[in-house]
Amino acid sequence: MSMALGLAACATTPRPPPEFHVAVTHTVAPRAAEPTRTPVVVGRFEDLREQPDGSRVGEVHAPGYPPIPITGPPPQAAAVGGGLVLLSMANPQPMGWYVYLKGPDGLAPPVARAIGEALNRAGYPVAGAAPVRLEGAIRAFWLRPSWTTRCDVGIELRLIGEGGSVAWANTVTAHAEKFVGWFGDEAFEEVVRMAMDELVRRAAAAFASPEFAAAASRKSTKESGSDPK
Repeated sequence: MSMALGLAACATTPRPPPEFHVAVTHTVAPRAAEPTRTPVVVGRFEDLREQPDGSRVGEVHAPGYPPIPITGPPPQAAAVGGGLVLLSMANPQPMGWYVYLKGPDGLAPPVARAIGEALNRAGYPVAGAAPVRLEGAIRAFWLRPSWTTRCDVGIELRLIGEGGSVAWANTVTAHAEKFVGWFGDEAFEEVVRMAMDELVRRAAAAFASPEFAAAASRKSTKESGSDPK
């Protein structure tokens, strides 16, 4: 209980807000052979999150509550105080301590590279020029360090055919969560990489579908909106 009280006290003590910085990366899978399906251009990816600062990708949450005077006999006061600590632990609050991207390039380039990795895994080579191109809109990307650190990602994908129409569309989401034990750039980057690896896995599953294959080979203009699980 003394440890929980100490953590709660730290969370409510005014401190200058630190900044954390993360690189957005994914795991590149070893390949025994080059992809052999229809080449696809990875086109424009946009960061369309509702976030005025595009470099901001997360905020630390920690337990905390306003000081409340607790009166009564020591046993009852201790019980009430312990209950408030547990309540604060169950309801972490935003601290104003933000997580930012490393470097000036923004979020779109590393996400586009991850989607290129997913295309490769599904058998589609990424080309500089091809009849079809894949575009994307980043709708969600947020890191929430707290008792556990989680990262949520959501990308809208659309395959554009030769005539400029949408031949295929899908929204791919990913989530990762881990207790990292300490707030720091490296720990946060580990969770980001976990989420990006899940995004690559799910996107590769979508690209391996018959619907995407038909659209990539320009045999169909039917849209698909399912999210692979």
